[in-house]
Amino acid sequence: MEEDRFGKRDYWQPPEEFELRRMGACDDLALWTWRQFVAMGSAARLVFGRAERYGTGHAWVEFFRDGKCFLVEVTARSYRPQFPRLSRLGYESKLSVSWDGEKLSYYQLQADS
Repeated sequence: MEEDRFGKRDYWQPPEEFELRRMGACDDLALWTWRQFVAMGSAARLVFGRAERYGTGHAWVEFFRDGKCFLVEVTARSYRPQFPRLSRLGYESKLSVSWDGEKLSYYQLQADS
């Protein structure tokens, strides 16, 4: 699908390009969504990992409010008035990135030894 659209197997669109095209994979939409949270001054992470419904290689956004972590499933067709708590969903973060306006931080789940 991406190869047909972009001539590359795994093409990640810059957020500005995604905004113009208004289509892409979960990683494109997650990157765009994360940038929106950051622009609004919210503490948020762009996350890559495994989700029960989508399997390995999925992307989503987590944001933090009142000491709690919430998940934004970027491929959801609709949202409820309240965000679900991350601890109640079947998502496993492998790698995530955050930006506080000055510093870019990376987080990686360490494999069991």
